[in-house]
Amino acid sequence: MDIEKYYNECCRMATLKKQDENIKKVYADVNFQRLIDRVEDYLLHQRYLDAGDYIFNNVTQNDCATEAAPVRSAN
Repeated sequence: MDIEKYYNECCRMATLKKQDENIKKVYADVNFQRLIDRVEDYLLHQRYLDAGDYIFNNVTQNDCATEAAPVRSAN
């Protein structure tokens, strides 16, 4: 499912529900604002996942390397 189309459709229906009494009756039990909020949460979390994937896939050993500790003698 295209999440952007779903989001746009929810926004459109929410607007229509406010303006048209017939649509308000047909969709009386649908909370479009809740659907919109859930899509926005999904998109936000998806961006975090994408950022994490990018970091994970593009990190090198040099990015994680620290200065080597000096070697101690056995004395």
